[in-house]
Amino acid sequence: MDAGQGQWRDAGTGTLSRIRPVVLALVMAAGLAACAAPPLARPAAVAPAQVTVSGRVLLPAGAAALPPGALLRVQLLDTSLADAPATVLAEQYTGLGGERTLPHAFELCTDADKVSRHARYQVSARITDRDGRLLMLTADAYPVLTQGAPAHVDVTVRPIGH
Repeated sequence: MDAGQGQWRDAGTGTLSRIRPVVLALVMAAGLAACAAPPLARPAAVAPAQVTVSGRVLLPAGAAALPPGALLRVQLLDTSLADAPATVLAEQYTGLGGERTLPHAFELCTDADKVSRHARYQVSARITDRDGRLLMLTADAYPVLTQGAPAHVDVTVRPIGH
């Protein structure tokens, strides 16, 4: 190294003085790349929050036994629009007979973003025979979730007149 000029020289050509900044830049870039954090992993898909309505379906006292092959359908309905059919948010089907009789516990789940605190919701149940003929249904309204209504409700199905 020439003390007066502060540069490295090789056999009088000056090549090292030109290479030095390039090598220094490469070494710094490699060092920075080694310290860099690995790329961030994509966040896992987040399942939407769920709202659950639960309860039991009951028979009134003195109701006749259900025929073999009876089918219970329980629904969570949005009944907010008086001039439109209710919207089904969730439903559950259960075959009745044998070991499965009433009362029968149910649990209906729907995405929380489908539920508005300003809307009205209710649970409805019906029982049909194996041929699809309606035998029993809920005759009363069973509000749930909003406007002070609970998330757990027992509903009673009543025989229909044929």
